[in-house]
Amino acid sequence: MKRLSWICVATFSVITCGLLTPAVCRAEQCPWLNAATAGGFLGGEVKMSVAPLTLRGDTTCEFSLTQNSVTSTLRIAVYTMSQPSQEYSALVSKCDGTKTPLRTIGNEAIYCAANGSTGKEQIIGRVRDRAFVITVFAGSRTKGESGPSEEAINLAQQVAGALF
Repeated sequence: MKRLSWICVATFSVITCGLLTPAVCRAEQCPWLNAATAGGFLGGEVKMSVAPLTLRGDTTCEFSLTQNSVTSTLRIAVYTMSQPSQEYSALVSKCDGTKTPLRTIGNEAIYCAANGSTGKEQIIGRVRDRAFVITVFAGSRTKGESGPSEEAINLAQQVAGALF
């Protein structure tokens, strides 16, 4: 009887840690991207912070790199939408730069070019009822570049692929 009780407790613990409270039971990790890949994108070893997962699996991951007093940041936010067409349109309307469609990433993805005042670039996309926003803040790109880099497109494809 003791053995059966122990097995029940162990099974419950595995289920609880694996499904319900992953941040409590495991080290902090981003479901969409690991720190090594983010570091490759930003150009060095990054610091990572991850918001707790919601019950729907939504979270925001932020990776930052500071070199020579310049901080580069990569932020990935994933949201579940109740009304995808309306909520996605609202996300896209926040793009304050030039919008370029990206047809190979999820559904309706766009690239928002860096705006001089904010210094950020974004890729906004959706997969079914889940939206993702990838934001890159100034410091991580070479001046004069236009359009998303190959690396940014690869990151967006990775996030969209994880949402399928």
